[in-house]
Amino acid sequence: MLVMLVVHFTPGAWALLPFAAIPAYAWRSLRVVYGGAPARTALKLALLLGAYGVALVTALSVLGLGIVWFVLT
Repeated sequence: MLVMLVVHFTPGAWALLPFAAIPAYAWRSLRVVYGGAPARTALKLALLLGAYGVALVTALSVLGLGIVWFVLT
């Protein structure tokens, strides 16, 4: 959290650091907690990030449609 706070107030390319650090941390966490081969861990991470992406797009779409509906009615 401290690193993300520092990155938040630092201009430039450092702002992209959390977007690279979060998947790396998730991959390392999956390896430590569940073990297994690196390829299997990468597959698990890809499935988790894919599911997160689908949930995020769905939530943002519903939110956007709700705002459009509210504005038009």
